[in-house]
Amino acid sequence: MKRKIEKLLSEAEDKLLFAEKEINRPQEDAMELSVCICVKDAIRDYLKAFLLSNNITPSELSSISDLLKQCAEVSDHFNEIDLTCVYCKKATPLVQADIYCLTEDKTRNCFAAAKKVAAMVGRGQVAV
Repeated sequence: MKRKIEKLLSEAEDKLLFAEKEINRPQEDAMELSVCICVKDAIRDYLKAFLLSNNITPSELSSISDLLKQCAEVSDHFNEIDLTCVYCKKATPLVQADIYCLTEDKTRNCFAAAKKVAAMVGRGQVAV
């Protein structure tokens, strides 16, 4: 179990580092889709690591929302995290930009939310 938690945390950190590099590139070079995907994956990995460290095995298919709810059941501190920015829902989900909300402001907000999740999990909340 310990190895799985460590792997999730390491992968989440790598994804956030990649997203941060992309966000800090000049706007015309930034790849918002990559940032969006990496940020969502990192959040998922951090939340799963937290749950596993608390002896809760999350489903591989759990949504970010479901994982956050499970984490909040373990620690009220997770109620302080607002992840509404990562739930991209638009009227026409067939268009890539609508699915991933590919704007600079949107990806920056999602990145900031992921950093909050990382900080929450990193505050001694995960035992490895």
